[in-house]
Amino acid sequence: GVQTCALPICLELGAFLAAGAFVTFWMFSPVELFERAIALRPEDYQAGGFLGMALTSLGRKDEATAVIRKQVWVIEQHLELHPGDSRACIFAATAYATLGDADRSGFYAKNAMTVDPDDPILGATVAKIA
Repeated sequence: GVQTCALPICLELGAFLAAGAFVTFWMFSPVELFERAIALRPEDYQAGGFLGMALTSLGRKDEATAVIRKQVWVIEQHLELHPGDSRACIFAATAYATLGDADRSGFYAKNAMTVDPDDPILGATVAKIA
């Protein structure tokens, strides 16, 4: 059967893949959709983060940790090219927090808030991981 998770972004990604790859969201689990997204665009730091969250929500912690470890490399590569990307900084902060690296998490959370201090969603996310 299809496993589900409580990630609103699953619907957005599902719609994207449905339009771009002629698949229907309901035919695939969120894990399969995120894996397909990574296969299509391995440089996209977001899909790895969402895959890690989906795996975690399904109780697949070891797999999630492995995905998140790969994701931080992708995020850091992205941030070398786009250091002002506050969303990427938050993904990095969240990934490092999940891996238990409070120093790196704090570094990226601070960078995100420096880039976009007035973003209320960003502030709420930083407060959750701090």
